Parts: sequence; structure tokens; C-alpha cells
Amino acid sequence: MAVEDDAGMLLSKIVTAGYNLVSVNYALVPDYRFPTPLIQMNEAITYLYNHSDELELDMKRVVLFGQSAGAIMVSQYAALLTSEEYRSLLKIEPTISKDIIKALIIDDAPLNTRKYNFALWAMMSDYIGSSNTRGKKYKAVSPLPYINKGTPPTFMTAGNTDGFPEHMQELSDKLSEFGIENEYYFRDRSHKDLCHGYLNQLKDNEYARECLDHILSFINVHTK
Repeated sequence: MAVEDDAGMLLSKIVTAGYNLVSVNYALVPDYRFPTPLIQMNEAITYLYNHSDELELDMKRVVLFGQSAGAIMVSQYAALLTSEEYRSLLKIEPTISKDIIKALIIDDAPLNTRKYNFALWAMMSDYIGSSNTRGKKYKAVSPLPYINKGTPPTFMTAGNTDGFPEHMQELSDKLSEFGIENEYYFRDRSHKDLCHGYLNQLKDNEYARECLDHILSFINVHTK
């Protein structure tokens, strides 16, 4: 990410608040498809864990933070850590303990495949490599059926124009059913139009700044 762009500013604010931050890249379509990025995420976290002393990282208090596609991956990885059924479905075995993951930050993830509009369906079909919504691989994209009481505390947000607030509300409701601490920051259009990815508009958007304050407070509480 460019140092001076809005997304870079978000990462800079997190670092300035006193947290070590690692931004992980992953392979893209058409060369690679699901679940390759999730496999790479697992490999990256494993590497960081095994080299924590060398990198001076505290890998016993980890927060996973993802936006959009990255937010889907964070929620999927949490399901891998806590659901044997999901691990078996994807044939991915995390090499870390779920106990080191202290919180999840999920920024506007479209999680419920049944609620995809046509554009999202077409995009995700390309990512998955199949347009068969009844197929095993398509169903595996959504971690919602695998949420359980072992899921880490979770913070969510969503834009109110082209975002996925219903998906985030569904996740929040399911977490609450299991008694999992969660916070859903959402401001409807009576406040201001907030697009998908609004959190990256820290320079000019008061709600982006307010949301980041909530995120940092949530992280602080769960990493003490």
C-alpha cells in the first residue's frame, strides 16, 4: 500500500496506537482460486508464530483484521480454528492454537452466499471457480454455519450504501446467540452515506475516525 494513501493512513494509525502490524498479501484470480488465499493466510500466520522472537512480535496476543475480501478470510480463519467440521471441509489444518487469537476485526464482509446480488455472485463465482451455488466449494465460502462458542470476540462494521450491513448483523446475531462478546458499529444513512470501505476515509470522514476509535478500544480491551 502507498504510504500516503487513505488505507495506508489507517494502518499508520494502528501502529501509532502502539501495536505491531503485519500486512499480508495473497494470490489473486485467475491464477489462483479459493481456498488458496486462506491456505496462504495460514502459512503466513504460522511463519510469524515460528519467527516471533526474530521479528519481535508478541504472537500470544494476536488480532486478525480484514477488510472486504480480507474480512471474509478473517471470518473463515476463525471458523478453521474453532470448527473441526470446517477444517475437514476445506482440508486446511491451522498450526496455531485458537487461544492466541484474542479478537477479530471484520470490516464489511459479504458472508451469506444466499444474499449475494448478481454482481457479487459473478465475482465470487470467478474466485471460487464455480457458479454452482449448491456445490460443496460454494457453500464452503461462508463460515456462518460454523460459528460456535469458541469464536474469538469480534468487532464488525459495514457501509450503508454499497456495503453488507445485513451480513454483518447476521454475524453479530449469531455471535450473541453463543454468548460471544461482539460489537457492531453501524451508522445508517440518516447520519451520512457511508460506502463499502469507508473506514479508509479517515482524513475526511468523522464516522471513519469514530469507528477506528471503537476498534482500537476493542483491541485494547482484548489484548491486555
